[in-house]
Amino acid sequence: MPELDSVREALGNEAVYRRARHMITEDERTVVGASHIRARQFAEVAAHVRKPRLSAEGGGGVSAPKHSDGAPILLDAPPQQSEAAPPTLK
Repeated sequence: MPELDSVREALGNEAVYRRARHMITEDERTVVGASHIRARQFAEVAAHVRKPRLSAEGGGGVSAPKHSDGAPILLDAPPQQSEAAPPTLK
């Protein structure tokens, strides 16, 4: 983020800066979420999904609503289902 902050004034448009910041922070959130999924840490995935997005809080200029509806689904899954091997297609 320091690199983006260093060119903030040069961008000449605050909306462009906010959207770029949003893309960077959402990309970071996706990487963290994916690492939890790979480690089968589904409670952490749900907690991560529920965290408020920094870019949304900071006026990231995002028009979409917060997407946290998936977190309850992850928490409600029976433990044996989340520990089972994924189904395979034949």
